[in-house]
Amino acid sequence: MVTIVGFKQCESKDGKQFVALEIQGELRLIQSETTGKFYLTANKTSISTSFPLQVCQTLLGKQLPGNVDKVECEPYEYVNKETGEVLTLFHTYVYSSEKKAILNHSMQPSYIQEPFIQQNQASLGQFSLSGVIGAA
Repeated sequence: MVTIVGFKQCESKDGKQFVALEIQGELRLIQSETTGKFYLTANKTSISTSFPLQVCQTLLGKQLPGNVDKVECEPYEYVNKETGEVLTLFHTYVYSSEKKAILNHSMQPSYIQEPFIQQNQASLGQFSLSGVIGAA
């Protein structure tokens, strides 16, 4: 699950205004490589929306199915706002829905139809499974 934790007014490259929702993934415990101590973190990303700011305000705290996943990308520079340090990053965070994983598993209609047909074969005896009227 992801949680909507913020929103902001943005402008696209062509000058159009839109609102982006900031979403946060599940909490994770990470162990520091330097100190060995644990700290709590969560991946964050933003997704665009067609909702106005007033609606986005009401969405804060709402949860949606899915994850915020770390993915590789072309290198880019990131400036740490607290220290001013410039870092070159090779990853970004993206939202992925849980439905996507299910849909990508099998896009064939038989994925859904076969279990239903197998479970209900006796009651379907009078219906054609091939789409042709006649004996099944």
